[in-house]
Amino acid sequence: MPSIEVHLLALDNVKGRALQGISMSDYWNPNRTRDTHTKRVMRFGEGKPAAQMLSRNDPVWKRWGATGATYLFVLADLQGLYEDKEDVKDPRRLILPLSRDRWNHKTIQVTIEKSGVFCNTPRIPKAEK
Repeated sequence: MPSIEVHLLALDNVKGRALQGISMSDYWNPNRTRDTHTKRVMRFGEGKPAAQMLSRNDPVWKRWGATGATYLFVLADLQGLYEDKEDVKDPRRLILPLSRDRWNHKTIQVTIEKSGVFCNTPRIPKAEK
């Protein structure tokens, strides 16, 4: 299994919209200026656990909550040639709502594959206003 770095970032609507439009190739470019967002980094590959969890008791959730975060971004540095696309059209980017009314489960399972990042936990559709 190749090494894969995954960033988890919880952002509010404004910062989230900005991250939705960023090229994933630019985001993962080692020469780019790094953002100041609080993130959790997970690494997968040889010698690393195949399954990893961000506990709901992790202190990062309090920092994210203090910023008014409404979405969790899962960004994966997948090897291979990918066409940069905005939003979740880029398979290296998954955006999950943090609203409790969008989930029936306490655990949200995400899978990282060669072809992209996928949420295996069903979401409750957003209520129409």
